[in-house]
Amino acid sequence: MLNKTKRPKPIQSISSTDLILGLGTLSILFGSLFLAYNTYSELPDIIPTHFTINGTPDKFGNKSSLWLLPFISIVLCVGLWILSRFPQYFNYLTDITEENAQRQYFLASKLVRVLAFVVSLIFLFATYETILAAHNKNGINGSWHFFFTIVSFLVVLIIYLFKSSKKG
Repeated sequence: MLNKTKRPKPIQSISSTDLILGLGTLSILFGSLFLAYNTYSELPDIIPTHFTINGTPDKFGNKSSLWLLPFISIVLCVGLWILSRFPQYFNYLTDITEENAQRQYFLASKLVRVLAFVVSLIFLFATYETILAAHNKNGINGSWHFFFTIVSFLVVLIIYLFKSSKKG
């Protein structure tokens, strides 16, 4: 087993999947910004800023707080993409050896990029739901958003764990 300071450097290459994930994440981030920008002037001065698990608003704030959702999403996604460039510092369930390092790095980097995509989707849905709730329109039930968040993270993680535990 190699400790984190003696692990081999990753051989980074951009695959077509990485390119699609990056463009998809970027499109969703711009979509969130566009959605907030396009609807901002129509929003009431006070909008819901937090929801119960059932989708009922339980906290309210100024309409400018809508911008927090796309900006938090951008910060998280950029952070995740930067993090994906340094898989040699991640924690792994298996020992990292010279033989398995590049495969484990590849899988872990892909996991972080997929998580960035999922995070951007979750924040896009949250922005959309906030806008609908501000206009007193029924959107997607809040429990669906909660369910999607939990299930999407679990599915991505289970697929990663399955692939990373396989030999070869």
